[in-house]
Amino acid sequence: MKPEHKKYILENVSTKSVSQMARELGIKERKIRKFLERENIKSGRPAMVKGAPGEDTGLEKKIFQKKTYPKLAEILIFSAIVAIAFLIRWIYLEQIKTNPFFVPFYHGLDDYLYDSWAQSIAAGNVIGKEVFYGLPLYPYFLGFVYFLFGYNVFTAKAIQFFIGSVNCGLVYLIGRKIFNRPIGIIAALALAAFSTDIYLEGFFVSSFLAIFLNCVIILLILSMKEGGSPAKWLITGVVVGLSALANGSVLIFLVLLIFWIYSAFKGMNKGRLASRVAALLAGAVLVVSAVTVRNYAAGKDFVPITAHAGITFYAGNNPLSDGSFYLPRSVGTSVIDSKKNTRVIAERVSGKALKPSEVSRFWFGQGTAFMTKEPVKFLRLTVNKVLLFWNAHEIPDILPMAFFERYAPLLKLPLVSFAAVCPFALVGMFICFRYRRPDIILLYIFIGSVFLSTVIYFVNSRYRLMAVPFLAVFSAAAIYWLYLKIMDRQWRAAGWFLAAIIVLFALTNVRILRFGTEQAHNNLGIILKRQGLYDEAIAEYKKAIELRPDYDSPYFNLGLLYLEQGHYEEAADCFNGALRINPDFVKAHNRIGDAYMKMGRGEEAMFHWERSLELDPDQPDIRRLIE
Repeated sequence: MKPEHKKYILENVSTKSVSQMARELGIKERKIRKFLERENIKSGRPAMVKGAPGEDTGLEKKIFQKKTYPKLAEILIFSAIVAIAFLIRWIYLEQIKTNPFFVPFYHGLDDYLYDSWAQSIAAGNVIGKEVFYGLPLYPYFLGFVYFLFGYNVFTAKAIQFFIGSVNCGLVYLIGRKIFNRPIGIIAALALAAFSTDIYLEGFFVSSFLAIFLNCVIILLILSMKEGGSPAKWLITGVVVGLSALANGSVLIFLVLLIFWIYSAFKGMNKGRLASRVAALLAGAVLVVSAVTVRNYAAGKDFVPITAHAGITFYAGNNPLSDGSFYLPRSVGTSVIDSKKNTRVIAERVSGKALKPSEVSRFWFGQGTAFMTKEPVKFLRLTVNKVLLFWNAHEIPDILPMAFFERYAPLLKLPLVSFAAVCPFALVGMFICFRYRRPDIILLYIFIGSVFLSTVIYFVNSRYRLMAVPFLAVFSAAAIYWLYLKIMDRQWRAAGWFLAAIIVLFALTNVRILRFGTEQAHNNLGIILKRQGLYDEAIAEYKKAIELRPDYDSPYFNLGLLYLEQGHYEEAADCFNGALRINPDFVKAHNRIGDAYMKMGRGEEAMFHWERSLELDPDQPDIRRLIE
């Protein structure tokens, strides 16, 4: 190689690719690569990154372009991203404020549980009288909002949408800090228009709050210089603890983070490293232990955070589970009913009264028993969960988003979806893996912790959403990488990239599970009944039954409506329909007893009331009817 060629290469290696320099010099790329490898070894500069065709340190510098920008410009970009995200969310809020589901209406759904819990807190019941059954941070946040502004659902949801918009700005900061400004902007705008995020921020659930705390955690860690001070790690631990009170996946992240600290700051003295880890753990333990002490004081039971972990585990690990949420009909699917029924069933099997922690352990035991007794079935279930996590289709949690489109035209627009983010994120994670930078590994760890915690329990769109902000960063990195390849005319690399995207898009769009809208129709029937629109309610219940004939709840609700109208024969038929599907449906036994008694069929009424007491002895009202 000529001396002038060597000089040209050394002067341009940081800004031009190997293929570009080869074209300009009229020599082979192989010669330039060998020369750079020799020079890197001698000079001590970072070794060339190997992998994709044409990849070199010049491309790496462009992707990880750490420029110092004027503070005002950064503030303006952050503010613009938040404003764009909030504008989208405000339009959505205006569209949904008049729909029947806007105000929490049904005790069986999470948003009703959190709403009623928050109202109780705002009214002064701050400590409570029993252990937490549900993650507590969000209801206390919502309770504080109610305390400040009064019970106003619109105001509370507007605040949620604003915090969700700030989350987009935080994603921009993460993307810019790890990669560069364009990648940060692309990732932030993807989250700003992410349909599932917007949709869930319209319910009283904790996803937006958990995302906010998780982004703060990552930004705090990325800001550590020279290993960071113990005080800063203590603050990070406190935020981790708070996040654990909104979403449990961060606890797995905490464990993995300890290993990351020892790897990322391996040049630091071991004693100093240990002090940082101790401070991190102390902060997290401080928050969680406060909740544990509160649970013991309120319920005289040792429950670290919440007593519903066992049944949640069983919901994703039982013989009938398909990878999403599934509970046997005897347990029920509503939050209130399942809370009571899980205790009743556990006490019936155990033959004694149980504390909430013991009930949770019972259902953990049921789940692990299934895993050990049917290992092949459990293995298939686990594989299904893994595929579901990366599947493009919505996995409903509260109500199907597709059903909600009738009330929100915004959802009909081609917003960003998991189907769009997932393929680019997977390619981006593959491309970035070769760099093995600590800050990138931090994102892998967080996504991995969300993945593991979701697969351990069950998969739905809300749980998976915790990973989306960081998947969006990898998606943006992949898009920017493709842009650089095209600008550099590296058509072969760009072709492989697009081929990978097409294959992944096809694979992730294979429908693994099908979810209907029968629950949404059933819930709409409940709302219409409360509004006095009985004919419309009956139509919704019948639609739910038509869509899923083995669904007991609409039979029961239709029976209640007929019972209240005095149509006792029709009511009994509906209750019998519910009992054919679920013979252990306690409420159906009680109400069919009422219908039979009104019809003068006392013996049949007594039969059902006695059966109800066998299933749940703790019913003084039913016992008095028999006596």
